[in-house]
Amino acid sequence: ASSVTLVGREWFGGVCSESHIHRLAQVVQATGADLVIGVGGGKALDTSKAVGVETRVPVVTVPTIAATCAAVTPLTVRYHDDGHFRDLFPLNQAPAVVIIDTEIIAAAPLRWLAAGLGDTLAKWYEFRAISAGLDNHSGIARASIANSRICYDLINTHGPAACDAVRKGVPDAALEQVLDAIFM
Repeated sequence: ASSVTLVGREWFGGVCSESHIHRLAQVVQATGADLVIGVGGGKALDTSKAVGVETRVPVVTVPTIAATCAAVTPLTVRYHDDGHFRDLFPLNQAPAVVIIDTEIIAAAPLRWLAAGLGDTLAKWYEFRAISAGLDNHSGIARASIANSRICYDLINTHGPAACDAVRKGVPDAALEQVLDAIFM
């Protein structure tokens, strides 16, 4: 039988910066951890993903808000220590596991879900605008456009009820549908 041992718990530092990433990577290496679990919002999850890449340790993300798709993407938004944007840092892989607990998301303030709905809806308009001038769409481009349309439709259909679920703090099928769209 295998077991899990918690070898450390660290606060990520507030912003996903190189200094915080390196500090946490040193903790992972010093403790011999063979898994990084990131819990929180986008900055915490982005930091966890970057630490996993730096240490070559798999990452599990557990979003506590649904403001962005940071929990699932192989991309980290990095900042300088003072909080100013630095760059978008592509990762060589997405998290190994993503755990989306609808009870946690339903308990978060509505503004975070609203941000995620807006962020996801924007992708449909972005992909439409980008693809408008292209004659020959690659398979990946077509899949991206189709995916953004599915997300758009899910949010238009289930968004209002999902917002009601968060207002009540009770997850339901509508919230699950929009979380699929946000984290898809």
